[in-house]
Amino acid sequence: MSCCQWAATLASKVTNWSRSAGSRGVSRVSAAPEMVVSVGPGRILKALMDDFHGLGPALNRLSGATTLMAAVADYRETQRTQGGL
Repeated sequence: MSCCQWAATLASKVTNWSRSAGSRGVSRVSAAPEMVVSVGPGRILKALMDDFHGLGPALNRLSGATTLMAAVADYRETQRTQGGL
């Protein structure tokens, strides 16, 4: 069985199941995988981070996000203990 035949078989089974399960509150079941299409600079950045897993933490360190978030966490902790927030 080829990949396309397998997918068609699965889709027909899911469609038949969703028709029979209508009384139980199942409104729509889709066998197609979801795909998100990003536009702009986020698209290439996501592709790079998918291929190079250490790129995200490295960019956070280079941009200073790690130290900034540590400072924000410390500030929130002091506000919480002092009853300010």
